[in-house]
Parts: sequence; C-alpha cells; structure tokens
Amino acid sequence: MLITTVDQLQEILAAIREAGSVAVDTEFVWQRTYHPCLGVVQLALPGGQVHLIDAVALPRLDGLGAILAHPDIELILHDALQDLQILSRHTGARPRNVFDTRRAAGFAGQQSTISLINLLRTMLTIEITKDETRSDWLQRPLSETQAEYARADVLYLHELTATLKTAAADRGNTDALVEEMRRYDDPAQYATTTVDNLYSRIRTARMPHETRAVLYTLLRWREDEAMARDRPRGHIIKDADLMQIAITLGGSQPAHTPLPKRYAAEIHEAVRQAQTLTPESLPPSECNMRLPADTKKQIEERRKQIEKHAVSAQIDPALVANKTEVTALVLHELGLGPPPAPHLTYGWRAPITTSPTPAPSTKQTTFPLGV
Repeated sequence: MLITTVDQLQEILAAIREAGSVAVDTEFVWQRTYHPCLGVVQLALPGGQVHLIDAVALPRLDGLGAILAHPDIELILHDALQDLQILSRHTGARPRNVFDTRRAAGFAGQQSTISLINLLRTMLTIEITKDETRSDWLQRPLSETQAEYARADVLYLHELTATLKTAAADRGNTDALVEEMRRYDDPAQYATTTVDNLYSRIRTARMPHETRAVLYTLLRWREDEAMARDRPRGHIIKDADLMQIAITLGGSQPAHTPLPKRYAAEIHEAVRQAQTLTPESLPPSECNMRLPADTKKQIEERRKQIEKHAVSAQIDPALVANKTEVTALVLHELGLGPPPAPHLTYGWRAPITTSPTPAPSTKQTTFPLGV
C-alpha cells in the first residue's frame, strides 16, 4: 500500500521526470510539535496512477526535492502553499513550476478560496469525501479508508487542471493565470516564519512603546522556547495570555502581574531586554497607521471599484486584493505609504486596480461580494 523503500521511491520519481507533471498532496499531524509531522506524501502521474509515499519510513524523501525544484516538471496541488512549505522544509528544495487549482479557480469563474470537494463537484461532477482529514497519519498500518482518502486528493488533479486552464482561457485570463502561478517560484514563500512576521500582524497602533517593546521580546522568547522544546507556540503561552502579560508588564505596575511560574524568570528577562529597544528598532506593523475618515472613505470607494473591475474581468475579486492591500495601494497613491510600491500597481492586477472604468465583457460571472 505504502512506498517504504528508497528504490521504490526512485522508480516513481523517474516516471515523474518522464511524464513532466505530477499531482502532489501531503497528510500530516500538527498537534503537539513546533513543525508539522509529515506522514504521507501523495504523488499522482497524469495517467491516474497514484503512489502513497511513507514519510515515516522515508523521512528524507531522497530525490523528491529535485522533482519539486525542477523548472520543467509541473507540480499540481490544491491550496498549495502549506503543502509546499512542509515539503520544502523536509527536502531543502525551493519548488518551481507550480499550478495551484484553488487559486486557478479564481480565473475560471469560481471562488479562489473554494474547497477541493466543491471544485471537483462543480467542474468535473466528481464527488469525494473529507472524512479522514483529522486522522492519525503517523499510525501504521493506515486504514483502507485513509488510503482511499489520500488517493482521492490527487487522483483527479490533472483532469481538473486541464479543465481550469480551458475555463480561464475562455474568459481571456490565461496570461494572468500564468503570471499568478509564478508567485510560487519565489523562495520567500518558503522562508521560515520569523518573529518580525508575527509581530507585524498584531494591531499595536494604540499601544505605548513600552508595551510594544515587551510584546516583541516576549514573542521572540516564546519562539525560541517553542523551537527548543518542539512544541506549538500556544503550548508555551497562548496568544491572549502573552498579550495580557505584555500589556501589564509594559504598564506602570509590573510587580503585581501574575506570571506562569515555569517561565517567570524568562519573562522578566524579556521585559529587561525590551527596555533597550527604541521605537525605530521595532518591526513595522501593517495595522499601525490611524487613518482619518476621508482616507477611510477613499479606501472603501477604491475597494468597491476594484471589485467591480474584477467581476467585469471575470476574476474573483478576493484574488485581486484584500482590504489591507487596497489600503496600502491608496496610501501609496497619497504619498503616505512606505516603499516599495504595492504589488497591485504592476502585473495582471494593475489594469484592474487602476483602470477608471470596467473593461467590457461578453460573459457575466457572479462572485461573492467583498475583497
């Protein structure tokens, strides 16, 4: 049932090189460890042959990295990024030539966040189930239902890809689709999440500098602790508790703050380190700027305009831009945003985000409102 030897794996990889295309998925367990524990890698060739690779028996996955990084082998996945990040960490490879069927759906008359179940049902009238999503993929042997579930996740992806490419072409979106898929060639997509990334996602605009500094050093300490203990961040200290500690210790009465006994010394050391940080030394936060009412109105008007242009172009508005990205675009146009220019100002998105009037269309596609 499972591929458990290096020789078996090499035969499959040779067939993939010959075919020039492979559908990929992963099954993993991520409950008590810092990184996901990879259990199974599914590989499907164009003819419908599916192989389940035992990542427990073959933790190095010898040779798979070269397939992932090969510029002439198309990698087909649904909702590709997390699977590729996991495989990149395991193999050391930087994936190339990716086709993500979920994002592609946004160019083919569907939502760009659609599930694989719904996309297969809509585009191919094929039904699959997701009953084994939370299975223990590290247990051996796998059950037959687990194996069938794993196969179904990749079995139809080649056919689905062909259908999506045709549907995108019918709508004049082939060039935009190809350009969008190049985002997966960017090595930055597979970089490890940093403390700066985590900090930048938190709304800190109304916090005093002292609180922001403590929050940053606490995040940095927790990340190091989670990695060292191979535990999820929340198993060290939950986000809400970490925030409350930062707010209190960054205030005027830190001596009265109850702290987890196990980490009290480390937390106090993080507070001490925070005292050495200046406002300029902290990473920028995407949510830090307080905007006047007229600017907020401009942003909302632009959001609606982009939505209208996207629907006219038969592209899912959610694929074009979210509210944060629209905000960055407007602030850039007003001369208030930091460099570089937002990605909405170039590439396939630019005509949609900057055009004064919607482009004409002979077909009508209805997407959920809101970007």
